[in-house]
Amino acid sequence: MLLNTAVKAAAAAVSAVKPTAPIKGKKVDVVKVTLKAADKAKAAKADKVAKAKAANKAKANKAKAAKAAVTAKAKADKVAAIEAKALAAVAADKLNDTENYNKAIKLVPVKDMKATASLYDNAKAAAAANLMLLKDLGEQFNLIKNEFCVGLNAKGEPTYNDQAFSRCINATPLSVVSRRDRSDCVWLHLNWSAIQTFKSEGIESNSVSYLRTLLTKANKPKPTPKAPKNEAADNDAIEGEFTMVDGNAEPSKPQTIESLVTTIQGLVNSSDHSMEAVLSMLLAGSSTVKLVTK
Repeated sequence: MLLNTAVKAAAAAVSAVKPTAPIKGKKVDVVKVTLKAADKAKAAKADKVAKAKAANKAKANKAKAAKAAVTAKAKADKVAAIEAKALAAVAADKLNDTENYNKAIKLVPVKDMKATASLYDNAKAAAAANLMLLKDLGEQFNLIKNEFCVGLNAKGEPTYNDQAFSRCINATPLSVVSRRDRSDCVWLHLNWSAIQTFKSEGIESNSVSYLRTLLTKANKPKPTPKAPKNEAADNDAIEGEFTMVDGNAEPSKPQTIESLVTTIQGLVNSSDHSMEAVLSMLLAGSSTVKLVTK
């Protein structure tokens, strides 16, 4: 028995170990791998696009900020220039006559200023003489024009046969005067007194067109001022002693029985009392009512 046991044990030790089956490699899912790679590529692309948009936005914001800064600087420079000009003007005003004179002659020679000032004086005197000449011509034109008066207009002003007057002038030495100048000459003569009034008030211009503008403005009807509101009259009218008529407070006229009834009805309707209660008090002849109605 011991022998059999030993033989079995030896046989078991000597028997070859059965080799284990080799481990097969794990099968890879190609579809899943491809999808994961596509998702990664898509995510990478989206990230790249987002970064590009962010960069473009940052660039645009930077450009916008730079433009705003340039605009703000230009505005600030403009304001500074205006302020500097104003300060320079104030500083110039503070110069005395000697300083102002020295400042001017550095820019324009004294000799040139004297020459142009003299020419201006001559031109001014010539303009005044020319204005007088035009007025004298206007007197002659008006003497002739009066012979061609044909009546009066709605304003009572004389009207003329201008064509006949023009033909008459064209047959005389005065034909050298243009039609425009003829009109100015006639106007000057007719309005010479008003022009002299302007001159006495400090108007130095000898321009006919400017003088025409002044006279037209002076003759323009002024708007009628509105009458001030009579607040005292309004207050009197409110108290019931007066009645407003065309903006004026006039004493109220005695009421008729009809107007009195209308007034009472209006007072009752605007109160918390009934007409019956009011009539009852009136009929009762209370002392309060007697005091009010006398």
